[in-house]
Amino acid sequence: LAIGAVGKEKDSLFLNKDLIRELEIKEDYLDQELDLKRAEVARREKEYQPKSQKLAPAGKKVIIVDDGVATGATMIAAIRQLRLSKPDEVIVATPVISSSALEKVRQEADRVIKLKVPKLFFSVSQFFEEFPQVSDEEVKRVLTRAE
Repeated sequence: LAIGAVGKEKDSLFLNKDLIRELEIKEDYLDQELDLKRAEVARREKEYQPKSQKLAPAGKKVIIVDDGVATGATMIAAIRQLRLSKPDEVIVATPVISSSALEKVRQEADRVIKLKVPKLFFSVSQFFEEFPQVSDEEVKRVLTRAE
């Protein structure tokens, strides 16, 4: 259950304040988790992004692709982080998205392209026969091929 998500910059932060209140999550716990997640974002950026190839989305049409969007938290944080780079347009593309997430993501993105908005949505994995985690090594392999 995602109560929020964060990118590299503080302005990317998305928190589901209603859920945080409902679950009675303490502020000191939340601050500690945000620090851990920001450190993980920095690690992944260093690990994945080639030093020779800095992404430059300014003035471009950018598509964020996700295999599915359940709560929308991660997607919203990604959109907010990307917007700091001043792209012309931010498009979200996903095969499946929950109706509640679609509502939230539409407020952040310029366009949302989706195949399914099912009435019953429990998790993204329910729409796939196989849904393995992607390792750091797999991400690096795919990115290396794309260069």
